[in-house]
Amino acid sequence: FGANEQRVTVPADDVNFGAFNTRGRFKDRGIPAAPIECEVRRLDDVLRELGLAQIDLIKIDCEGAEADIFSTLPDEILNRCQWIVGEFHDHAGFSVLARLAMHFQLDLKKKMFRSRFRFHACNIDKMEQLPRSALDALQR
Repeated sequence: FGANEQRVTVPADDVNFGAFNTRGRFKDRGIPAAPIECEVRRLDDVLRELGLAQIDLIKIDCEGAEADIFSTLPDEILNRCQWIVGEFHDHAGFSVLARLAMHFQLDLKKKMFRSRFRFHACNIDKMEQLPRSALDALQR
């Protein structure tokens, strides 16, 4: 997902899908890896096509595209979400957290001298419905 609909071509030698890596897989066989063409879609368009007006849980880890994806989510869908978990890779994440702060309790985990940080956001309206043990377990 991204902020704009587009097609991108990614060189397969540089692709790493979270520890899955095509590098070396074809080199042993003498076959060059072909580029991979991907379609980038806006999340709000996909949700509309699927007829979804509410999301209970958002888990997001898009290697730097998180703020772009959040920018496409309408407030009425985002603010009804119960729980959001993810990471941001730079300062762009702070604008998303500022947007969430009105409707969510936030928990951030960031190491000094690193730009990447993890976050949890629990909808304030849903907190009363969750037992404390569930809140603690969700934040691990």
